[in-house]
Amino acid sequence: MHERAVSIIIPCYNVKRYLPRCVSSLLSQTIGLENMELIFVDDASTDGTLDYLYQIEQQYPEEVMVVTYPENQGLGAARNIGMGYATGRYIGFVDADDWVHPQMYKEMYEKAEETGCELVSSYPYQTSDEKDEAPGRIQDESRDRLYHIQNDAQRRELLAAGMSIFGTVNVCSKLYRRSLIEEDDLRFGEGYAFEDLYFSDMAAFYVKRFCVMQAQYYDYYIRPGSIMTTMDCERWYEQRKIMQVWLQECMDRGLFRVYPDEVELIFGRDYYVSNLHYVFTRGRGDEDEIVHKTQMVTKALFPEIEKNPYILRDGEAHVRNCQKRLFAYVSKGFAPGEIWRVREDYLRDALELVHKERAEKK
Repeated sequence: MHERAVSIIIPCYNVKRYLPRCVSSLLSQTIGLENMELIFVDDASTDGTLDYLYQIEQQYPEEVMVVTYPENQGLGAARNIGMGYATGRYIGFVDADDWVHPQMYKEMYEKAEETGCELVSSYPYQTSDEKDEAPGRIQDESRDRLYHIQNDAQRRELLAAGMSIFGTVNVCSKLYRRSLIEEDDLRFGEGYAFEDLYFSDMAAFYVKRFCVMQAQYYDYYIRPGSIMTTMDCERWYEQRKIMQVWLQECMDRGLFRVYPDEVELIFGRDYYVSNLHYVFTRGRGDEDEIVHKTQMVTKALFPEIEKNPYILRDGEAHVRNCQKRLFAYVSKGFAPGEIWRVREDYLRDALELVHKERAEKK
C-alpha cells in the first residue's frame, strides 16, 4: 500500500448535527481520496455520532478509519490518539463542526513538496453562522512567505515574533510533515482547552522550514456559548493551566535553559496579554477578579517580566507598545479602580494600531 499524501484527524464528540457538512467537504477534496487518510476519533459520543461514522467507514473502508474510546478524553487527547494511527506523509487537523475548501489539501500539499517545508500555514475564515461560507479561496502566491531557520539567532527571532508570523495559532489551517511531529514528539496538551496554543508554541522550537500561504481554505465555525466566545473564570482557569503545563514541558525538554527570554515572552504574551485582551475586548467590564488573578500568576512565575529584553527594545518588532504598557503592571499590580482606565487606554492604542496596519497594506 502506497504512502498517503495526507492524514486528516477529526476528533468527534456529540457532533452528529455538524458531521455531514464536514465529511462532505473532506470527501470532495481535489487531492483525491486515494491520497488521503481520514481518521475520525469518536470521543465517547452519545448522540448517534458513532453510528454515522461507521456508515462513512463502511462506504469508504480504504480511506476512512474510525477510532473509538469508551470515556471522553477531550480534544487534545483525541488528536494525540489520532496521530498515533496516522501514516500519511503530512498530517492535518479538522474539527468536526468546521468544513474545508475543496482545494485545501491539494494546494497545501503541493506547496509543501515544492518548497520542502515541514509546515504550511494558511488562514481560517471565522463564522458564527452555520450557513455562512468563506468568500471563496483567496490566493495570492506572490505574497506567500517562506521561512528557513538556519541558526540560533533566527530561532530566537522566530520565537520572539510569536504566532503572528505563522498567520494564526489555529492548527486546523495548517499542514504538518509527520516526521516533524514524530521526531520531535509534538503532542497536544490534554485535559484543558487551548490545545492549539500549546501545540503551536511547542512546534515553534523545532520547525526549520515553513511557508505561510495567503489563502483562506478553512471555515472555522464558532458555536455560540463556547469557551472561545465567553470570558469567565472557567476560561481563565483553562488558559492558565495549559500555559503552565506548556511551561513545565519547556523546562523538562531543556528549552527554558536555552531560551529563557523567549519562553518568558511567549508565556507573558500568550497568557497574560491574551487574557487581558479578552477581558478588555469581550468582557462585560466587571472581570476585575480575572485581571488580578492573571497578574498575580504571571508575577509569581516571572516577577521581572517587564525587564525582558524583547519588551525593552525600541519599536514594535516583537511586542506592541500597547502590550508593553500592560507588562508594566505585572510587578506593581493594579490600584483600585485602575483597571477601567487601563482598559480604555489599551483599546485606544489597539484601535490606532489596527488603522495603521490597514493603511500600510493599501
